[in-house]
Amino acid sequence: MALTTREKAIKITVTACALTSDAVHITSFDPFTFDPEDLLAHSFDDIRIDDDTRIAVFLKAVAQNSPVAIRPRILGQAVDSSKAVRIFVNFLQALLAKLAMGA
Repeated sequence: MALTTREKAIKITVTACALTSDAVHITSFDPFTFDPEDLLAHSFDDIRIDDDTRIAVFLKAVAQNSPVAIRPRILGQAVDSSKAVRIFVNFLQALLAKLAMGA
């Protein structure tokens, strides 16, 4: 079964978080699970993605796991490390949905 745009956005974001921070771990790929389970409610500060270098690594990881057409938007996105990870997931989901609709 194909993933929804929300599921894709979560998977891409969590994978990038796990690549960038030792505070996030993917515990299974099928089904996709991660630790902490409530990661989307945590801020980027909480998971130690809290400086320009780590944010740049995070964005690069997200872009590399996303469709080519939306990579420039991802790489150009400002990330406020005090905000919840779910805010970024929402942003990525919107990009994926627009792309799926042909926009």
